[in-house]
Amino acid sequence: PNRIDYSSTNGSDIWNGIETSDNGRYSLYVGGGEELTAAVRIYNRYGARLYDNLLIFKSNELYMLEGDSPKDFVIKTISENIGCPAPYTLTSAEVGYEMISGELQRNIVIWLSSSGPYIFDGSTPKPIQGIENYFDKTSNDYFGIDNIKDSFAWYDPDYAEWNLRIVDQWFVYDFLRRRWYSKDVGNGELPQAAFQVTDTDGS
Repeated sequence: PNRIDYSSTNGSDIWNGIETSDNGRYSLYVGGGEELTAAVRIYNRYGARLYDNLLIFKSNELYMLEGDSPKDFVIKTISENIGCPAPYTLTSAEVGYEMISGELQRNIVIWLSSSGPYIFDGSTPKPIQGIENYFDKTSNDYFGIDNIKDSFAWYDPDYAEWNLRIVDQWFVYDFLRRRWYSKDVGNGELPQAAFQVTDTDGS
């Protein structure tokens, strides 16, 4: 469950040979034997170079795959405590976000961990503060791990907002104002799914 296989470069139908994982011969193994839960691509600029990496999650661990080919693939541990037990919340956002005021703006990845929402730009995972009481096991508002696992989320590029659905709650994080708010649909039903759609003009 922690194994990654890959096909030949530019050949998704070719699965044998030295450019592939060759039916396990060159497979990549992520950490211990715990199951992988999610993965997402992230690219950013650091100095004069552009980096295109793969983030790989377990329920309580985070790894990064670096490299452009099997010759230089390297899996690095980012965190042994922060993972993604809720794979449907893992979202990439090309929003140009400053993790620390005054730093360069970078693309980000957002997800829900067992201890609350996190954001990552390729350097250090950072919690998104504001709704932490719902993930505090000592709080009466605690959702519980089963509800956390069933959560889902999506990014709205028109409003630069990350939408998070947990049980009967709809939270929204506004990246421009850097704050949370809740959406109330009144007697209406909460959304069950969301998709980004692009028309032929790019809108």
